[in-house]
Amino acid sequence: MTALRAKAAPAPLGATVEDYLAQIALSLRAQSIVAIGWDLRFFVTYLAARHPEVRSVAGLERRHIEGYKALLANSPGRKGRLAPATVRRRLSSLRMFFERITEWGWDDAPARPLVFAGDVPRRDEALPKFLDDASFAAFMRAARPSHTACCAA
Repeated sequence: MTALRAKAAPAPLGATVEDYLAQIALSLRAQSIVAIGWDLRFFVTYLAARHPEVRSVAGLERRHIEGYKALLANSPGRKGRLAPATVRRRLSSLRMFFERITEWGWDDAPARPLVFAGDVPRRDEALPKFLDDASFAAFMRAARPSHTACCAA
């Protein structure tokens, strides 16, 4: 958050975030609430610093999300830029926030979807681990159907 100066969130926007955190605290673990709270507060701080005219969640537009994505892509992290996993978590938390308050019919919900699945960076796929020759041979022996198993009746 070094590029942003912390400012107080506008009352309706901050209240909606706090009400949301209180609601999901009923079903999620405490540490999850802490992480989601940090993610949402980072977004609210971005809005307060760059878009002070936004007073509520309902007042958000797609351009606000696009600016936030650009900020995340260029934010410093521990080793250079912010880790892709951190960007993914922050955008996923924001997406779920919007989706849930819309589904719950809250007055301050956005009028239309603001964060899409394609906005969230994909997880790196783990490379397959190869078996050494001895392990592969044992695997193939175990996978081969036994004569007694197929003929027993």
